[in-house]
Amino acid sequence: MRAIRIQETGWLSSLQDQGRPGYGHLGVPPSGVIDIELASSINRILGNTEDATVIETAGDLVIEACSDLLVASSDTGALRSLRPGDLHRVHPMSDRNFAYLGIRGGIHAPKVLGSASQDLLSGIGPGLLDPGSVWEVGPEPSTAILVDQIAIAPLSSTVRIWPGPHLGLFAEDTYDIMMGYRWSNSGVMDRIGVRLDGPPLIRRDALNIPSEPLLTGAIQVPPDGRPIVMLRDHPTTGGYPVVAVVDPRDLALIAQTPPGANLRMRSGAQDQVSGGPTDTVRNRRQ
Repeated sequence: MRAIRIQETGWLSSLQDQGRPGYGHLGVPPSGVIDIELASSINRILGNTEDATVIETAGDLVIEACSDLLVASSDTGALRSLRPGDLHRVHPMSDRNFAYLGIRGGIHAPKVLGSASQDLLSGIGPGLLDPGSVWEVGPEPSTAILVDQIAIAPLSSTVRIWPGPHLGLFAEDTYDIMMGYRWSNSGVMDRIGVRLDGPPLIRRDALNIPSEPLLTGAIQVPPDGRPIVMLRDHPTTGGYPVVAVVDPRDLALIAQTPPGANLRMRSGAQDQVSGGPTDTVRNRRQ
């Protein structure tokens, strides 16, 4: 049987594919890989379909090959052949928070609501990557291997945002403050959300709001004024006001920027693309 055995789980390691969008009304977040472009690149170099199941990890994941396998991980961007008993470690990436390990043939895991993604908040998914657990690998695909290494482009430092539904609850210049200040990842983060360091965002009043549906990328502001960006495993409702929403194209950027690195925000409207804030939020993956 083509398979891998988990030797060390590392940090925040989980099975992920393209996720299960469209179930927010049932209280199910989208889950799926945080960095779709990077995970897809790993699958492409292996000759897999882009939605093949991979392992997402913050690093120090160690697998053992139970058969002859071809693997690739984003910490090196290169292909590696494994023989039975060989170990492969995914090291933390120096310029990103999440790395990806792919295996030619993809990891074969049971799907829940059409996805093999593990939701770390609710527990929905095929199961945790416990030490000693064995995971089957799909059959060898017929596609050819065209390259043996991928180039990983550096991250941008600019995140596009759109006004949120509760912007009017904040001080009049809040949106300008958000775009005029250098923000950073506080280091308090997981697949559910990331807290940003920057100036506290001041509300006009301290009244609570009813719990409302949450979009992926919503920037919630708790009472201390320090914003939290909702990531793939976010709760589907929340009671903190949403001051802005991260453009879907930049969700991976804000999640992948290492703690302490500077981020700038700018209005997504500056792109002058078709649609606009309403269409962008309406069409994003729930």
